[in-house]
Amino acid sequence: MKHETSAPDRPQHSTTRWLVGGNAALLTVAVVLLAMLLAQPPPEREADTANAQGAQVLDQAQDAPADAVPGTMASLRDVTWFIPSTADARYDMPRGYDYGCEQNQQDAEAVRCDFGDPDGDVTVAMVGDSKVLQWQSAVATLGHENAWHVLSYTKSNCGLHAGLQTNHGQPYRSCEQWNDRVMADLLADPPDVVLVSNYVNTALDPPADQEESQAAMVDALVTQWRTLTEAGIAVVVILDNPSPDGDSVYECVATHLRELGACAFDRETGIARSGQPVQLAAAAQLPQVHTVDLTDHICPEEMCVPVIGNVLIYRQGSHLTDVYVRTLTPALGRQLVPVVADVTG
Repeated sequence: MKHETSAPDRPQHSTTRWLVGGNAALLTVAVVLLAMLLAQPPPEREADTANAQGAQVLDQAQDAPADAVPGTMASLRDVTWFIPSTADARYDMPRGYDYGCEQNQQDAEAVRCDFGDPDGDVTVAMVGDSKVLQWQSAVATLGHENAWHVLSYTKSNCGLHAGLQTNHGQPYRSCEQWNDRVMADLLADPPDVVLVSNYVNTALDPPADQEESQAAMVDALVTQWRTLTEAGIAVVVILDNPSPDGDSVYECVATHLRELGACAFDRETGIARSGQPVQLAAAAQLPQVHTVDLTDHICPEEMCVPVIGNVLIYRQGSHLTDVYVRTLTPALGRQLVPVVADVTG
């Protein structure tokens, strides 16, 4: 059974309810109102982002001194405060998490959430693992601004692909099953656009299913994306962001508050650790697949710094903080909105 849920300001886990008559009408009204709330930051977040520009400071960097360009190691010397705090960073996630919008690692049901503009003329489905869900706040805002009805199907540590990946060293069978169910949903009621991203960059090679490789993941992505494009569904890939190594960045920052440069990492190494290489390789085989690349707004120089525009960039692992994602909304819109307009025009 497919679960459908909307995610308001303070998400909570929800289950499917079958209603008829007046109850169904009430549920429809509630879904519309709650979906509208998803894209709105709470009042304290609005105040925070008004003072901390995050990624938007990069758009205003043309007149900055050469030794103080935002996003560089030199710029860290001027950082006296940032949001979220290191204590709050790991919890700074899009609201869809609290609503159960991301399927867990054990179950395979296709959990669907609706947000953006519920009456939108264009339907955009966000599909994949937590690296696509991290963009939920920004895409919700763009959905309201551009009349997109946005759906999400996400599963922990499971991208949209036709391969068999591992999870904690074991074949991830529930990811296979989830992919089958999500693809069935997408093909039965096609959205206009499927927006994807993923972190895991290897899959098991058939037929032995014993050796993991990036080539196997590339083939797995190509298979799924081709199925969608052949069904007339546009595919847009948000390239995965550079991935730090070792401890989470916020943990490093917590112990190096007066030496933030100690928490920087090499950009090219971070890209190689991410899902970006396999995404680019797969997209190269499918000219009709579009890519959105925000790497320069996350790591604009050869070293990826932990704070830009007084916003802490990373939360758990390689995930971006929700505050930073919200400041990336204009940059995402500049790339994504024209693509969606073009493929749906």
